[in-house]
Amino acid sequence: MTRRAPAVSTVEKGNERDGSPNQIGTNMMVKRFAAAFTILGGSGALAAVVFTIISGAQYRFREDQGLQPEYAPDFIVFGTYCGLWLFALGVVALAVTGIVAGATRKCAKSGAGEVTR
Repeated sequence: MTRRAPAVSTVEKGNERDGSPNQIGTNMMVKRFAAAFTILGGSGALAAVVFTIISGAQYRFREDQGLQPEYAPDFIVFGTYCGLWLFALGVVALAVTGIVAGATRKCAKSGAGEVTR
């Protein structure tokens, strides 16, 4: 003989205030997105800085040898552009995550979007 769990939908659970399972899950998801986009933006900025330093070091070495400095190699330019794009993507995504988190909190406090039966 098997026992069945009571038939309570997640929509009904979400109607509870402060600490409901749906609200806690949403907050954790927003925190995870914020952390992921912060890491994405930080690694993009770090990549851009590292490739810029490598480019400057190569320029300086050629200058010290008395040679005419050349343009940066393609991999350095590509790495710098990718780093800057990742940084910009991380910043925009983090801003959108913050806006969504604020809107979610505002809706949760005002009771907007509740389903009643």
